[in-house]
Amino acid sequence: MIETTFSYMVHNELIDPSIDVNSEEELFEVVGKRLLDLGYVTDGYSEAVNKREKEFPTGLNADAFTMAVPHVDPEFIVKPFVYICKTKKDLDLKQMAINTDMKTKNFCFLGIKEATGQANLLKNIIFAMREEDFISRFTNAKTSKELAYVVGEYLDKKY
Repeated sequence: MIETTFSYMVHNELIDPSIDVNSEEELFEVVGKRLLDLGYVTDGYSEAVNKREKEFPTGLNADAFTMAVPHVDPEFIVKPFVYICKTKKDLDLKQMAINTDMKTKNFCFLGIKEATGQANLLKNIIFAMREEDFISRFTNAKTSKELAYVVGEYLDKKY
C-alpha cells in the first residue's frame, strides 16, 4: 500500500533548527551519525547519501525558497523518517535535475523504506515550497516543535 500521509515520519528527535557546519559533506556526516545512533539508518548511510547527492543532486530552488531533500536507497533505511534541519549558514550544493549551483540553509532528509512513496512525498514538499504560509512559517521557525508542526502539516496536505 502506498502511504498517502507522511507526518508519521516526523519525529522531534530528528529536528535541528540550527546546525553549525561548513559544507554539505559535513552536514551529511553529522546527520548520518545522529540517524545511525538513533537506529533510523544502517552503517554506510552517510557515504551513500554523499555519493547519491554527487550523482543526483536534490536541491530545490523555488522563486522565494530553497531546500534540499537528500535521500538514499531503501536498503540504508531501518525505519522511515524525515530529518528536518536548518544550517547556520548557506551551504553550496547543486539543483535537482539541472545540476546548477545553488545555496540553501534548509534541509529535509528523507528516509523512505518503500520507493513507491518517495514521489508523493517529494511532490508534497515541492508544492509546500510554493506556498507563502509554508515559506514564512518554516523560515521563521526557531524551535524543533515549530518546525515539526509546519512540516508535518504540509506533508499531509492533499494537493
